[in-house]
Amino acid sequence: MGRRLAAGGDRRRAEPVRNAELMRMLRHHWAAKGFGLPTPAPLLKVGAVGLRTDPALALTGRHCTSEVLDDVGFAFRYPKLPEALEQIAS
Repeated sequence: MGRRLAAGGDRRRAEPVRNAELMRMLRHHWAAKGFGLPTPAPLLKVGAVGLRTDPALALTGRHCTSEVLDDVGFAFRYPKLPEALEQIAS
């Protein structure tokens, strides 16, 4: 769980990663022998209809960071993705 920090404190902000890097790390931690095949775009679009979501989210990703978390001084316990995935996997 995060904690509030005084102004100028050592905040632990999450480091954004690209979708390709996220998928590589997820395969490393959970796929059989670190190997996974990409989902073809047409199949992904069909699945997105069933999930009522935008297929572009999976196809292109989105760059996003949270100003709200920064404004309230939230600090991530595991700001780097490899650390967070190691913790989840353990």
